[in-house]
Amino acid sequence: MGTRLKRRGFRLDGLLREICHAYLIITSRLHRVTLAHLNATPVLALSYDLEVDAYMKAIGQMDYCLNINHLTPDMLIGRFCALKAFRQKEQAHLRSEALRFRRLLDLQYERILGPAQDLQPNDLPGNLLQTPQRRSARTHDVVS
Repeated sequence: MGTRLKRRGFRLDGLLREICHAYLIITSRLHRVTLAHLNATPVLALSYDLEVDAYMKAIGQMDYCLNINHLTPDMLIGRFCALKAFRQKEQAHLRSEALRFRRLLDLQYERILGPAQDLQPNDLPGNLLQTPQRRSARTHDVVS
């Protein structure tokens, strides 16, 4: 996947499209693992970094995380075949984990900012929901 994107020139929408259409993904990059998992695309992670290990452990996918320094062709083929065989089960698990992590993230935001329903659009810093024309008109009104 990465090689094809480099040849065509990197574009985020191209990467996301590739991930959405993939049956399975093999990667060593944490962000590709997380983006694939958000799309419920199973991943065989080739880990060279502790953050990949930590993420795969947190999401319950250590069976599909191989240390790149101790990798053998038989290990890679075996784990790939297992992931392929259990693809639908793992997709359901990934969807469930995405919801669980979303709930945890929402709780963190609530602790920091308070309940989300209390926020109004004008409470946002810089009033980000306004269009550029409305922001400049408002600035003009203030300056006059």
